[in-house]
Amino acid sequence: MIMRKSVTSILLVLFITVSLSHNFSPVLAEETDILLSNPTTNQPIKELVSSGSIVIYSDADFESYAIPGSGTIDDPYRIENLLIELLNSYGIYISGVHKYFVIQNCHIRNLTYGGIIVQNTYSGYGNITNNVVENCNDDGIYVQRCEGITISDNTCTNNIDGINIKLSNNCTVRNNICEDNLAVGIHIELDSPNCLFENNTVNSNDNFGMFFYKSNGAFVYNNSLINNDFEVYEDTIEEYLKYEIEDNTINGTKMGYFKNSEKFTINDTDYNKLYIMNCSEVVVENLIIEGNFVGIFSYWSNNCTFQQNLFTGNIQIGLYIHNSNFTNIINNNFAFNLHGFGLVDSFHILIKGNNFTSDGIIFENINILAVPTITIENNLVNGLKLGYFYKEQSLTLSTPEYGQLIFYNCTDIIVSNQVLSQTQVAITVVLSRNFVISNCITSESAAGIIMNSCYNVTILDCSINENSLGLSAYDLSLFTVENTEINSNRDSGFELLASNNVIINHCTVNNNEFGLFCINNFDVRVNGSLIANNTQINLYAHEMDYFYIYYTDLYFSTYGIYLQLTEVCFIKYCNIKNADVDGIHLRDSIRVNVLWSNSSLNLFGIRSRGSTFCKFLYNTFAGNAEYGISLNLASEHNLIHHNVFNENKANDVTGRLSQCFDDGYNNTWYDIVTYEGNRWSNIDSYYYQISGYAYSVDIFPLNPVEVTYPTEPSDESSFYLLVPLVSLVPIIAIYTIKRKKRNIQ
Repeated sequence: MIMRKSVTSILLVLFITVSLSHNFSPVLAEETDILLSNPTTNQPIKELVSSGSIVIYSDADFESYAIPGSGTIDDPYRIENLLIELLNSYGIYISGVHKYFVIQNCHIRNLTYGGIIVQNTYSGYGNITNNVVENCNDDGIYVQRCEGITISDNTCTNNIDGINIKLSNNCTVRNNICEDNLAVGIHIELDSPNCLFENNTVNSNDNFGMFFYKSNGAFVYNNSLINNDFEVYEDTIEEYLKYEIEDNTINGTKMGYFKNSEKFTINDTDYNKLYIMNCSEVVVENLIIEGNFVGIFSYWSNNCTFQQNLFTGNIQIGLYIHNSNFTNIINNNFAFNLHGFGLVDSFHILIKGNNFTSDGIIFENINILAVPTITIENNLVNGLKLGYFYKEQSLTLSTPEYGQLIFYNCTDIIVSNQVLSQTQVAITVVLSRNFVISNCITSESAAGIIMNSCYNVTILDCSINENSLGLSAYDLSLFTVENTEINSNRDSGFELLASNNVIINHCTVNNNEFGLFCINNFDVRVNGSLIANNTQINLYAHEMDYFYIYYTDLYFSTYGIYLQLTEVCFIKYCNIKNADVDGIHLRDSIRVNVLWSNSSLNLFGIRSRGSTFCKFLYNTFAGNAEYGISLNLASEHNLIHHNVFNENKANDVTGRLSQCFDDGYNNTWYDIVTYEGNRWSNIDSYYYQISGYAYSVDIFPLNPVEVTYPTEPSDESSFYLLVPLVSLVPIIAIYTIKRKKRNIQ
């Protein structure tokens, strides 16, 4: 299922710290004057007694709390009639017991952690009933690795999940109210089969009303969801077929879950959401599918037809066809869904006569063998043609008449002067070569441009602004992006993945979440560009080889440049300023060369974590709130000279007040050939001591002599030379001190 940013489960804290022990015993107080009422049953809860946390680790703990009952099925231990509130702890925590227990008639609220937590119990031993759990900073009721727990007639409000069941089976969840929780009302996950969910009311939770995530089957009957959606996510059709889901409603309309059926028609307008699992010859027509996460999901269902339906306002996707062959999608209206129609691994598909408004078509993980069997014709996107091209050659599209463009296996294509807005993926290009996109505008779409497995592609003079994802390129070779604006996209501006021989020239990448996001590429060159004001990182690179960043300005972000597992990188003539954390962050990278650049007004100018054989030469570091350069314990054999350090914060470690920090091994802070070091604004001696337990020294500082820096070395290959391991200057022995073992900072 399409979940680029899927709902993340909130994990329960499993261990109670000793610091909370003062809250574990019930603290008896005067009975409250107010009778509380459970909204589920409208029955009054008995007068409550104030209590601290109840924490049960063994059967003996029931006795230590003097909890009434004997632990048998006829006389269970009863944790009841308690008011637990305003604690920096859990409410009630039970784990590893072998006795029967009931948690009932309690009011639990305003806690730092979860309300009621039960885990590691045996079949049928627990009953959680008629409680109110609200305003907890974790799940209201959480059950993990249990069997046969009953959760009934509770009200869970304004927690993370209202009720969360994980790795538990044969549980019963009945007659509960879960509303206004910050994630999911009732959340079932990770192999929790054969649980029963019936007669629950789930209202206005932030993500889902009921969400079954890899639960491996359930019985779900007669639940009412209001202002919420119902979602099932499994990996295989076999797991979907383990569910029985009947007589549930969403906002008063029916939700249908059809499986193992054939030759039927659904045209009942009372349906607002459908699952069609392992069915055949199904006709779905004249429905209004509105406001769901996924409107209709057809999985392993063949020879089906979806016609004359309206899909509108669905949060993720209107109609989703997965492994369903010989499917017809005819004369439907898709309007204002995030994704209108989605297709995965399906053969012999006819998409004809559909009208898309502010959405469109998306292919996810499409089988290339299926592409020749797909027919797309006479569809409109925002009143313009949906252009679908397969195996086209020598084609030029220069008239702005398209609302969405899709290219598969095309050659010698020029696309220019198109304005594509408020659609799915404005331009999709797959398995194509010799492709030019110029003077195009893509905006307000799920993605501006997506390219996959292409050769010799150029994007020139384009504007890719205000989409969810700007430009994504995967597995491209000979790829050039020039004079292009990639601004104000809500996710990444420019994603570059598994590509080689890439040139990014004179582009602006501004005001995205991530600016330029690069993973596993070879020979990428960024030149003359502006990458600024991106929320997380202006330029992120992971597992890159031969990465060149020249004449580029990177301003205002959390990180300016973040390099991880990158080998051979040149950052030259760049300005990296106003990063909230690091101007340049190096993690486990080799042979990174920062030359003739300015990394100023950041928290750290350069911070290295385990990076080796790097060179920082002829740069300016000014006004950084912490060190100009900081090298941690695992940063070795780095060379630093001919830099200007001006008014960075001078921190005192081991008695050395310095603008830089060195905790690494064999880092050299001067040029051993010219006997020239760095310039320091706070020097007070004829040498400059570097803070840190490497006890490094710049023994040839350039102050006060004026130095003329060369503009460019004549032989760039010299930057690949390793830093010499043995200094030729005898005086260094005076300052060499045996390093102390320290943890990596």
